[in-house]
Amino acid sequence: MPIQYYIQDTNEAILVEDKPFASGGEGGLHEILEPARLMTYVAKIFHANKRDKEKEKKIKYLIANPPSFEYSPEHQPIIWVEKALYDEKGEFIGFIMPRAHGEKLEILCSPKLPKSLGGEWNRLRFGHDEAMRLRMKVCYNLAAAIHQIHATGRYVLVDLKPDNILIRSNGVVSIVDTDSIEVIENGETLFPATVVTPEYTPAEYYNGVKPGKVLIEDTWDRFSLAVIYYRLLMGVHPFAASSAAPYDVLTSLGDKIKEGLFVHTKTPKSKFLVIPPPHKKFKTLDDTLRQCFMKTLDLGYEDIHQRTTAEEWGTAFLNNPLLLVDRPLPSKALKVTGLEHKNWYDMALSQALVDLNLTPPKRQLAVIDKDGGGGPMMPSSFWKQIKDTYKKAGSATWVVAKFIGIVLAVITVFILVVGTFTQGYEVTHALKFLLEYLISIPIYLLPVLPFLLLIPFVTGIIRLSSQRASNLGSVLSSTFALTTAQKQRSLEDRQYSLFSKRVKLKQRLQEIKAELDILKQVKQKKEQEFNRKNNQAINTTNKDIQTQITQERLGIAEQDQLAQSLMKEEAQKVRECRLKLQELLDKVPYKVIPGKTPQQKIGSLGNFNLDLGFSPEEVIQITKELQALEDVTQQEIDDIKASYDANHQALIEKGGQFKIKIDDITKSATSDMRQKINIDNTLLNKSYRKLLKTRNELTLELYDEEMKLQDLNEHIRVVRDELNKYR
Repeated sequence: MPIQYYIQDTNEAILVEDKPFASGGEGGLHEILEPARLMTYVAKIFHANKRDKEKEKKIKYLIANPPSFEYSPEHQPIIWVEKALYDEKGEFIGFIMPRAHGEKLEILCSPKLPKSLGGEWNRLRFGHDEAMRLRMKVCYNLAAAIHQIHATGRYVLVDLKPDNILIRSNGVVSIVDTDSIEVIENGETLFPATVVTPEYTPAEYYNGVKPGKVLIEDTWDRFSLAVIYYRLLMGVHPFAASSAAPYDVLTSLGDKIKEGLFVHTKTPKSKFLVIPPPHKKFKTLDDTLRQCFMKTLDLGYEDIHQRTTAEEWGTAFLNNPLLLVDRPLPSKALKVTGLEHKNWYDMALSQALVDLNLTPPKRQLAVIDKDGGGGPMMPSSFWKQIKDTYKKAGSATWVVAKFIGIVLAVITVFILVVGTFTQGYEVTHALKFLLEYLISIPIYLLPVLPFLLLIPFVTGIIRLSSQRASNLGSVLSSTFALTTAQKQRSLEDRQYSLFSKRVKLKQRLQEIKAELDILKQVKQKKEQEFNRKNNQAINTTNKDIQTQITQERLGIAEQDQLAQSLMKEEAQKVRECRLKLQELLDKVPYKVIPGKTPQQKIGSLGNFNLDLGFSPEEVIQITKELQALEDVTQQEIDDIKASYDANHQALIEKGGQFKIKIDDITKSATSDMRQKINIDNTLLNKSYRKLLKTRNELTLELYDEEMKLQDLNEHIRVVRDELNKYR
């Protein structure tokens, strides 16, 4: 039953579902039913033992001091507290926040994606061409959100882990559970964090640095973030390995973190016995990312301030070659996929059946009428009857046409003979008269010809309508009976009649299914016998076709490798441009201005709360210089990309030549297979074709009978409902 709570500062009432749709250690999440404008929000209601003045103060502080971040109505990277909630007695019970959408980031932190995920997640699967690039985009999005939280100087997440991060298939992330973070002000802890997770907690925790006892710095989150990134990019925890003595007694990840047993530590490898294979991917990362991991997980063990910040991670990912240059490989641009495992024999057989019009019929959709009738809009039997009628009419017309042709030929010969032996007989006049007469007949028939052609179609509709009308009429007839008893008796008779029809209909359905099962077995036996006799030829032909395709694909693969080399070169040049810009920004006078990019520094210059010591004239001049630096850098990057456009296009065009050959091979593959194993004259002989025709006819009948049964069941329901009124 819904419960009413209140937003204190506006005294606005909100209606909340009483049962939570999700629960945690501190409280549950509830749907907001009213008002409508808050239905995109959720209410977090704390458990009774978690509600106290300290919790209320913390929530009010979070509401008053949110981090600055960009968001849209469709997505918020940080799910922050917005309004405190109170009950009718005025007691604090929780808060409301925007609803977050997506899956827990944990789904991307293992070697394989969960099977329950939809196809839209496949691009993020390890082994997919796009996986590493897209995962790095996820990492960048997460770094941007964490940086905004740390930039306040007030907050440390402490319990940063994949379960507290939601992700969508497009790579956007949302940080949730932010009400449990640690709040710091003026170097003191105002509100400590409530929980930690051992496998994401740095070594200092195990040496006595615990939330609530001492101040927690953002270096704590830097460690957690590096562990999450490692799992996202490698699919394994950075401390997951079998340790040698004396560490062989350590089994939990927390214990290994305490001892600094990072798999890629610079200390002797004798610390480890077995290192899981996913760790090997670490060597494929570029130097910058590897250094970020080493600074945090290895060097950061002794000196926590060496750990990579969220801002540094963001810069590292932004300048990674996979994100700097995003060009489609020739194989992707040419769409050369799905040709590796095709069975060309199956495709040849399918094409042969299509050519011979022997493919199985498709089931017609059934639609129930509102008046109680049922069945398909146009049953397949209706179309079959119409088709057969037109065929018969066409055959009859052809017979009549041939007969008339013979008669005309006889008449023409007769006229010519009479004209030859009869003096004064005008043959030309007679033939002209006959021709004019023959032409006049179609002219007279032309206006009625469309109506003649529509006769079979109209007859079929009348037949179908009369069938349904008779079903409905039997129900209506009972309505006009004289007495209630007569009405009831009429309906009972009708119901009995319908039941009898249904029994016969079900019997026929069973007979059809039994016949189809026999035909299926015979068909399979014929195909198995054919495959047994021609197995070698089929395999050889399949192999030959696939070998030709593979050979051409190797040419495209070569272009892919060249394209990847070009992209690395391009990325390196773009990176150099950005680094050159960064070096300029690190010099006086730009160095003292907050921000990493020219636009960020320009924004800081316009912040009147920042006293940077520049005169108004200097601010204007520096703004122009910063804008010019950005424009020059962007122009250099555009020139670099333009210089590589032609090279990449040339690779795609060269790959296109191989693609043309592949298309030619695939187009002729089915016909080659049909010819080499002689499918049309061996497997598809007269008996096999007859078998398939019989199967198709029975299948059509089966579909029709099933639709009739559906229609009949609906009529029985109508009669039963009507009969219940009189009982």
